[in-house]
Amino acid sequence: MITWKHQIESIKHLVDWVWYLDVKPGESIDFMPQLVPNVNAHYIVTPASQPYDYKNKTSHFVGTGCHLLTPSTKTLILNDEAPLTRLGLRFTPTALYQLKQAETGLVDQCLDAEWLNQLLPSNIYRTLIEEADRATILARVEQDLLPLVESTQIEKSAKLVENAAVLIEQHSGLLTSDSLAQRCFTTKRTLERAFKKTVGMGIKQYQSIVKFEALFMYIHENPNKTDWAEMANQFGFSDQPHLIRQMKQVIGVTPAGYLNARDLVIDAYGDFE
Repeated sequence: MITWKHQIESIKHLVDWVWYLDVKPGESIDFMPQLVPNVNAHYIVTPASQPYDYKNKTSHFVGTGCHLLTPSTKTLILNDEAPLTRLGLRFTPTALYQLKQAETGLVDQCLDAEWLNQLLPSNIYRTLIEEADRATILARVEQDLLPLVESTQIEKSAKLVENAAVLIEQHSGLLTSDSLAQRCFTTKRTLERAFKKTVGMGIKQYQSIVKFEALFMYIHENPNKTDWAEMANQFGFSDQPHLIRQMKQVIGVTPAGYLNARDLVIDAYGDFE
C-alpha cells in the first residue's frame, strides 16, 4: 500500500492537502475502515470503473469513478478491496461556500460534481494517478486550482468562520460558543449563522467533530497511552464514562473496541491507518 499527503502552499486557502492511495492487486485490506466525522469535503479521483461503497447509520452510497464526499457528521464505513487507487483533495471547511457551489451546506452526502470534473479534468488525472508520479500530480493540481484561488473573494461569513476555525483547532474544540464569538469580535448568534451558512453545521457540532478528530489522532500517535480518564480531562469531557459514551455514539464502539480494531481513518486512507 502506498499513501502520501502533501499541502500545496499556494492553494492552501481552499485545499488543506492533496492525498494519494494505491493498493496493489493481491494486497489485503483486513478490515472495513471507518472514515471519522469530518468538517471537510473531499473530492476523490479514481479510475472510471473503480467502485466505491460507503455506508453510515442512515445511508448507503455506491457507484463508480470520481465523487465528492461532503462534510460528514456520521462515521462512514468503507467497503474496499484491492486493487484500489484514489487521489483526494481535502477542501477547507469554507471552500465550497467560497466557490459558490450547490453542495454548500450539505452534510453526509456522496455526490457527482460535474463542476469539479470540469475544473480537474478526470481523463487527465486518471492518467496521472496511473503513472503515480507525485511531483507531476501535485504540479497539475496547483496549475488547475491556482487561478481559482487567486480569483476567489473572501466573503464576510467565510472569513468569520475561518477565524473561528483557527481558534477551534488551536483549542481542540474546547472553547465555549460564547468565548469563541467574543474572541472573533462578534455575537454568538452571528457566528452560529455563519457556520450554518458556510459549512452546514452549527458551532457545537463543528467543535465536537474537531475535538474527536484531535482525540483520535492523539490515540493514533500515542498507541501505548490508554489512560482514558486522563484523555477525558485533556479533551474536555466531564469524566471517563462521558468520553466512552460519546465515543461509542460517534464510531459505534467503546474505546476498548477501537483499540482492538484500530480501523479509523481521517481521509479515505490519507491519514491514520
